[in-house]
Amino acid sequence: MPSEQEEDSVAFNPDFTYEFFGEDEEIEGFKDLSIDIYFTACSLLPYIHISYSDKKQSVSVASVLDPILEKLFPDGDWSDKEDIEWTLKKPIFEDWLKKNQNAKPIGEKVNEYSGKEGDTYEVYKCTFETPHFANFHRRLQIFLLWFIEGASYIEEDDRWIIYLLYAYKAQLNLNMM
Repeated sequence: MPSEQEEDSVAFNPDFTYEFFGEDEEIEGFKDLSIDIYFTACSLLPYIHISYSDKKQSVSVASVLDPILEKLFPDGDWSDKEDIEWTLKKPIFEDWLKKNQNAKPIGEKVNEYSGKEGDTYEVYKCTFETPHFANFHRRLQIFLLWFIEGASYIEEDDRWIIYLLYAYKAQLNLNMM
């Protein structure tokens, strides 16, 4: 049975996975493999759930998990015990969600407007000098690889000004970036 957080989440599938699993975008050795990655709205902290009904003895879950972790934590920080706790242990992730339900986006709010059906949109301005933004940006970039053909990570530069749009969906009671 899905948890309350899973029921309230918005699901979508990536268009491209070759950056993680090779040109053929295939993961061999598993039967009924499912990889679910959940992100918190304001911090993009991830939780990864991998399930399968059967696997060959010669393959390991690490062969699926490591390429994802290497992209989520490109500086090699993924070997840090705290990152693994957040990323792989659902109770810890769910506890963090409960404690941070009213978390605010990173950066300086520069605009706000209302949309259809009571939805609210907020625009936040960030630079790499903004507290916590560099780590947030590293987690954000994984979406480039999933949805833009041939995308690559950008170099962090203090001259960049980055604007983030947050949507507060009134009907679903969801906060989305």
